[in-house]
Amino acid sequence: MAKLELTFPYRTLSKKTAIFCCIIWGIAGYYMATILAASLHVLTASFSPFAAFLLDLLFAVSTAAIYAYIPFRLVSTSMQGGTITANRDGLGMPGTLFGNPRLRDWNQLKLAEIANGRIYLTFEGLDQVTIETSQLNTEQTEQFLLALEVWGHRAVLANSLLEVRDKIQNDKVGIEDHSYTQMWEEELNRRFNSTTFVPLEPGHKLRSDSFSVNKQLAFGGFSAVYLAEDNNRNQVVIKESVATTNDAAHDKALELFRREASLLSGLDHPQIAKVLDNFVESGRNYLILEYIQGENLREYVRKRGSLKEELVIDLMIQMADVLNYLHEKTPPILHRDFTPDNIVIRANHSLVVIDFGAANEYIGTATGTLIGKQCYMPPEQVRGKNDATSDLYALGCTAAFLLTGKDPEALRCSHPQALNNKVSDPIDQLIAQLTQQDSKQRVRCAKELKTLLEDLKGKPARTAIGTTDATRTELPEKRQMDGQQ
Repeated sequence: MAKLELTFPYRTLSKKTAIFCCIIWGIAGYYMATILAASLHVLTASFSPFAAFLLDLLFAVSTAAIYAYIPFRLVSTSMQGGTITANRDGLGMPGTLFGNPRLRDWNQLKLAEIANGRIYLTFEGLDQVTIETSQLNTEQTEQFLLALEVWGHRAVLANSLLEVRDKIQNDKVGIEDHSYTQMWEEELNRRFNSTTFVPLEPGHKLRSDSFSVNKQLAFGGFSAVYLAEDNNRNQVVIKESVATTNDAAHDKALELFRREASLLSGLDHPQIAKVLDNFVESGRNYLILEYIQGENLREYVRKRGSLKEELVIDLMIQMADVLNYLHEKTPPILHRDFTPDNIVIRANHSLVVIDFGAANEYIGTATGTLIGKQCYMPPEQVRGKNDATSDLYALGCTAAFLLTGKDPEALRCSHPQALNNKVSDPIDQLIAQLTQQDSKQRVRCAKELKTLLEDLKGKPARTAIGTTDATRTELPEKRQMDGQQ
């Protein structure tokens, strides 16, 4: 069975340290050699000339070899470095100046902390490993910290280490240090009080060997997403959530899982990933989802940069169509996590919504839970009150991301034209209306939004959107309201 393993290059000795040590050794080595030579001269004074010559020659050769070896070893260790490996068996660090590589057992890890740009790992017997974070890029640092959570879960993980991990993840989605991240985590902890979660490794079998895990796509908190295959070697996506030991929270989590499974199983739309199966195994809940070939919108934009307005309008029409389908269900279905990460774009530019992890069924003004990425969440969702325009707000934020390549500012009306002067006035104003902080000022429904977007297609850029009763946009007034906020 294949093992999940992280590897990345690492130098145990920096260039500055190597150069400093070479200089010190050059000075100290010279004086040491001089003292030893004088001592040898006194020792061989009574020897025959030939014996004294041989001893002097042997001393000179061995001294020169040692004198040259130390700087060579310092430079080669600094330049070549080594590799850090992390898997379920332990942590492997590259060899040091005088030491060989060694694998340390995760079960012996007692404490992990970070301070002054260094990660300190303390093992049994006070054996300590120090890793310079400056030698790891952001992605490698995040992977290593997540590996500590998965395989080193028996150890004490200092708050400083968890804060660095959270900051990295928040920075990836454009969240400030405090923002609403702590509110979100506190809400989830209060409602679910989840236990330590260890994801499955490649090769793990589920449902009586019906599914085999190929690789892990994502994990965090109390859930994970895997790419897997069935017995016919068809690729599927498996969503896993672990139950908590708290009885009340366990029942709540199981209820949410069953509701999501029921909700998704009842959907039939070509642009929504289908649920193929759902089951509970070893205290964990599993959803088997249709695998969609393509990349999510975040990856798509990361590789290509901001998209052309014509394409974004087409994508917005598709998104509006999906939301209209959901919102017109009885009862209406609110997605509540409509972000670039949860929408896949295929080669033909068709979209598929792939993740309903935050979806739920609500009637009227039912209270929801705080789920979703903060810079795509409207104020009412932060307060736990959602309606159909909350999803439209997220759609507007997603459109702003597609046009600028940057996540929108949390809890702010978005004007993508400020970052991309190629964005036309009508689209900039429409996105501003979608992201109004007051839900009553937004476009009323997904069907109306789709109509507005279809009217925009083919119109010259920079022309104003019509202000007929059918469209009810009143965008100049909305723009003025933005300036007053």
